[in-house]
Amino acid sequence: MGSAASSQGGACNDEQHDAAFLQSLFCCPILKAAMVDPVIAADGHTYERVAIEQWLQHGDISPVTGNALAHTRLLPNVLIRKAIACQQQQP
Repeated sequence: MGSAASSQGGACNDEQHDAAFLQSLFCCPILKAAMVDPVIAADGHTYERVAIEQWLQHGDISPVTGNALAHTRLLPNVLIRKAIACQQQQP
């Protein structure tokens, strides 16, 4: 027999754990705060646009990996933006 959690769809149903996980996804690694305008840099990581733009004014090194970025173009992270909006709509 499985536990109550597994009978309800698995351990991922722990709402507190899920909320903490989502908050970590929505947190800018530079600001350590929730993102409003998430963008993807060449290192594949997502940052708050204003924070990474300011970071890139001082060089082309990834704030997460410490490696040189192949380019400094930033792309909107539409998936994270939508996920943030969905979470904000929940009670």
